[in-house]
Amino acid sequence: MVRAKGMFMHRSDWLGSLCAVLGCGLLANAIVFASDIRTGSGHEGQASFATESLPITSLLHRFYGPKERAPGQVYALAQTSDGFLWLGTPTGLVRFDGTTFENMSRQLLSPAVHELFADDADLWIGYTFGGIGRLHNGKITNFDGPGLPGGSIVGIARRAPGELWAASSRGLAKYTDGRWRRVDGHPMKHIITMIAIDGSLWVEDVSGFYYLPAGESHFRSASQSDVQRVIPAARSRPGWYLRDDAGVELTDADGTQWQWSSKGFRRARQVAGRRQLVEERPDKAHSFSGHVPFAMLQDREGNVWVGTDLGLDQFYAGKFVPVPLSDSVLAPAFVPGGHGDLWVGDSVQATVHVGSEVSSVPGAGTGVLAIFRDRHGAVWTAGDAGLTRLKDGKATRITLPSELLAAQRTAGLGGSFQALTMDSDDGLWLSVAKFGLYRWKDGVWRLHGGFRGLPAWPPLRLLADTSGRVWFTYPGNRVAKLEHGIVTNYTAADGLAVGNVLGIHVRGERVWVSGDLGVAHLEGRRFVTLRGADGETFLATSSIVETPAGELWMDGAAGVYRISADETREARRDPMHPVAFELFDPFDGLRGASMQLRPGPTLQLGPDGRLWDARLNGISSIDPGHIRRNTVPPTVSIEGLHVADAGFPPTAGLVLPKLTRSLRLDYTAASLTRPDRVRFSYQLEGVDNDWQNAGSRRQAFYTNLGPGQYRFRVRAANEDGLWSRHDAVVDFRIAPAFYQTWWFDLLCGFLAMGVLWLLYLMRLRQQASRTLIRIMERERIARDLHDTLLQGVQGLQLRLQTWAASPRLEPAHRQEMTDVALRARDMLIEGRDRIIALRRVDVSTNLASDLRAVALDYTTLYPPVDFVLTEEGAPRPLIAVTAQEVLDISREGLRNAFVHASARLVELSIEWQPGVLQIRVRDDGCGIDEAILREGGRAGHWGLLGMRERAAKIGARLDLQRYGEGGTELRLIVPGRKVYAGMQPRLRDWLRRFRDGAFA
Repeated sequence: MVRAKGMFMHRSDWLGSLCAVLGCGLLANAIVFASDIRTGSGHEGQASFATESLPITSLLHRFYGPKERAPGQVYALAQTSDGFLWLGTPTGLVRFDGTTFENMSRQLLSPAVHELFADDADLWIGYTFGGIGRLHNGKITNFDGPGLPGGSIVGIARRAPGELWAASSRGLAKYTDGRWRRVDGHPMKHIITMIAIDGSLWVEDVSGFYYLPAGESHFRSASQSDVQRVIPAARSRPGWYLRDDAGVELTDADGTQWQWSSKGFRRARQVAGRRQLVEERPDKAHSFSGHVPFAMLQDREGNVWVGTDLGLDQFYAGKFVPVPLSDSVLAPAFVPGGHGDLWVGDSVQATVHVGSEVSSVPGAGTGVLAIFRDRHGAVWTAGDAGLTRLKDGKATRITLPSELLAAQRTAGLGGSFQALTMDSDDGLWLSVAKFGLYRWKDGVWRLHGGFRGLPAWPPLRLLADTSGRVWFTYPGNRVAKLEHGIVTNYTAADGLAVGNVLGIHVRGERVWVSGDLGVAHLEGRRFVTLRGADGETFLATSSIVETPAGELWMDGAAGVYRISADETREARRDPMHPVAFELFDPFDGLRGASMQLRPGPTLQLGPDGRLWDARLNGISSIDPGHIRRNTVPPTVSIEGLHVADAGFPPTAGLVLPKLTRSLRLDYTAASLTRPDRVRFSYQLEGVDNDWQNAGSRRQAFYTNLGPGQYRFRVRAANEDGLWSRHDAVVDFRIAPAFYQTWWFDLLCGFLAMGVLWLLYLMRLRQQASRTLIRIMERERIARDLHDTLLQGVQGLQLRLQTWAASPRLEPAHRQEMTDVALRARDMLIEGRDRIIALRRVDVSTNLASDLRAVALDYTTLYPPVDFVLTEEGAPRPLIAVTAQEVLDISREGLRNAFVHASARLVELSIEWQPGVLQIRVRDDGCGIDEAILREGGRAGHWGLLGMRERAAKIGARLDLQRYGEGGTELRLIVPGRKVYAGMQPRLRDWLRRFRDGAFA
C-alpha cells in the first residue's frame, strides 16, 4: 500500500505540476507503498466485504472521542499483525483493541509520536523530535544516536525484505544487524517525504525528487515525467494514503477514494457496471467528526479509520444496507417491487419509489401507513389521500365506504389504515382501526366481506397466501382463516400464546405468527410456542418471514433474529428444543427503533430473495444467502496476571508469590468491527475440566489455588463465530510456602508416627498398670476362696466320708451320704479349677500339655472314664489373651464330658492348621439332650452360654452336636489371625485388641 504524510510546503515549479497530477495540494511528508494497509507483510487476508463500493450513506459511522477515553490529535495510525490498532499522538502511543484505549508510552523516548510503521509483529515509532523506537514482544527499544541523522522522522519504509529505511528531515538511515546506520553520499539536504514503490525507494527533497532503483545502492535524480508516471500509478492502487497541509486521502481495498480537505469531504467510488467514478457527499450522520483530519487507515477487517483533532472515526459496511431515504422519514411503510426496487410510504413524508434513484409518487400522497403490491404488479396505498391504485405510472383513486368518507372529511383517516391484501378472487381487503374490516369487489364495499364468523373488530394484519386462503390476525391471541368461504378461528384454547398477533407468514402448509409475547407455529390444529436458547422468548416481535431456504427471520424490539433452517426443522420436530439464533442490531445496519403496531408488516421478502426491514427513521435490507461475514479471526492475547494489588506480565517461567490463593487473568482480542460481540472461552489446566464460556468478559478469576504448575489457555471468536486460529497460553507456577513442600509433609509424617508411638507406649503402660491391679485382685480373690470356701468344702467332704463309713448308719442312709460326699467332691474340683483360672496370668506355650493335665486330673476323680489326646500339625506360639479363652472353653468342654456324659471314653483332638486352630472334644456317653441343643442351654445353667460368649469374644466358631449313636462332639474353630502370634491381624482386630488392652 502507499501512504503519504505531512509534507512541508515549498516553491518548486515541478512539484506544483506533481500536485496538479495528484489533484490535492502539496504532497505530505512520508509516502510508503507496501503489500498491506500500514500493516506490513504476513497479515491475515483482508475481510472480503471491505466497503464493497457502497455509497457513503450506506456505511455505518462510529466516533470514538473523550466519552470513550479516546485520545485527541491522532497524527498516525498503524495496525500490527495481532490486530491491534495503534495511534500516534502528541501525548504518547495508544493501543486500541476495539473496546479499550490503552496508553503504552511508559518506555517511549518521547511522548510526541509523529510516525508509525507496522512491520508484521513489530511496530516502528518515529518521534517528532528525532529518534526511532521499536516495539517488539511488548518491549520498546529506542534508537537515538549518531546512527540517525536527527530531525523529525517523516517516513519509515521497507524497500525489500531485510531492508528497512527511515527518513528524517535531515537525512536517511538504514536498519541492518540490529542497528540504524546513517546513509550519506546523496545530494538531499532537507527531506520532505519518502516512498517505497515496487522495490524502489522514492525520496522528495526541497531540491527535487530522487529514487533508489531495486538492487542498486546509489540514488538517481528523478525527472518530472518520472514522478508523474510513478505517483499517479501508485495512487490508483489500493492502500494509497496521502496527507498534506490541505487534507488527507485514502484509496481503500475496493478502489474507492476518500478525501478530506479544507473544502470538505469527497468520496469517489466505482459503481458496478460503470467505469467512471461517482462523487458523493456524506449526510449528517456520516459527516466528519473532527475539524482537522490527520491520518487514515483501512484495517484488515475492511474498516476505514480516520484520526482527527477530536478523536477517531470508524466507517464500515454493516450486514444490513440502509436504503437512501430522507433524513426526515419517520415511520416508513413499504412493499418490495418486482425488480429489486421499493415502494415507500411514510407517516409524514410523501410516498417515494426507490430504484436506481429515489423518485416521488405524487398520486399516493402523504401519511401512507398501509401499502400493498398485488400479483398483477399494481401497488395499493392507503393514507391521507385515501385508497390509491398505482399501475404503469397512473394513480387511480378508489372511493372508500361511506362511513370512512365521512370520517375522512372530519378528522382524517391516514393514521388509521392498518393492512391491505388481495385474495385469489381479486377482492381487496382493507383493515381500518376503530372502524372495521372491509372487502372491495366489483366496485362494492362489504363489511367483513359478507362472511360470518370473523371477529367484529378490525384485524392488525392481513395476508392472502398462495393457496387461496386469507389470514387475519387480531389482538388477544386470535387468528382467523378464510378458506373456501369457511372461517376458522384460532384462540388461546388452540395453544396460541403470543399475545397481540402482530405478524404472520405462510409458506405452503407452514404457518408462523408473532406477537408481543413471542412466536408460534401451527402444527395441525394447534399452535406451538417457539423457544429460544438461553431462555430467549422473542418478545415484541412485529413481523416474521420464512425464506425459501427454510431460514426464519423475525423483526423484534431487540433487533432482527435469524434462525437457521436446521434449527427451524428441529423446532418443528421437537417443540421443546431451544433454537439457536443470530441477532442483528443497529450496529449491523438497522435503522432506528422497532415499530410494533403500525405500519406493518415491518419485515418483508422481495421477489429477488432480499429481505427488507423497516424501523423508525429508515429501512435497510440484507441478502439472506450472502450475508457479509467477517472472515478475519481475532488474535487473542493474555495481558497480565494480578495477585492482590500486584501485576505480573505473562512471561515465560513466571513464578507467583508464595501463598497465592486467588488471582485474576486479563486477556483481550483485537477485533475492531464488532468488538462488543467478541466471545471468549478459557481453561486453567489442572482446575477446569473443560472450557469455560466467558461471553464477552475479558477477565478470568480463580480462587482456592494451591502451589504447583498451571497453564492458562484462552481463545476468542469474532461477531460471526470465527474462532482464533491459535490459543493464547501462559504457564505459571505458584511457589509453595515451607509448610507446602514435600519435605515438610515428610517431616510431619515422621512427627505423626512419633506421636502415635508415644501414645502406644503410654497405652501399654496404662494397660500394664491395669493388668497388674487386675492380677493382684484375682490373686486376692483366689486366696480368699481357697482359704475359706475350698477349705470349708474340703472339711465338709471329709466329715461326709467319715459318716458314710460309719457302721452305725443304715445302708440306705449310708448310700445317701456317699452321694452327698461325691457331690461335695465335684464342688471341690470345680472350685479348684476356678481358683486356678483366677491365678493364671499367662498361658503355657504348650496348649496340649495344659489340656492333658486338666484331663488326667479328671480321670483320677472319675476312674471309669478313659482319655485319649491326638495332636496334628506343628504347634505354634499363641496370642496370650486368645489362648486363655481357648483353654477355658476346652476345659469346660472336658469337664462336661467327664461329669455329665456318663461316658467310657473322652477324646481330645488338637489340629494346628496354617490358617486355623481346631479343637474337638468327643465322648461316647449318653449324648446331649435335643432340647438343650435347640434352646442353646439348660435353664439355670450357664456353662454352654459362657462357652459361646468366650468364642464370640475371640471371633471363633463353636459347634455342639450329637456324635455317633450316643455321644456328643464339641468343635471349636479359631481363625489363625486371632490366635497365632506370628500372623498379622486385620486392622479392625488390631484396633479392637488395642482398645481392650490386649497388648498389655
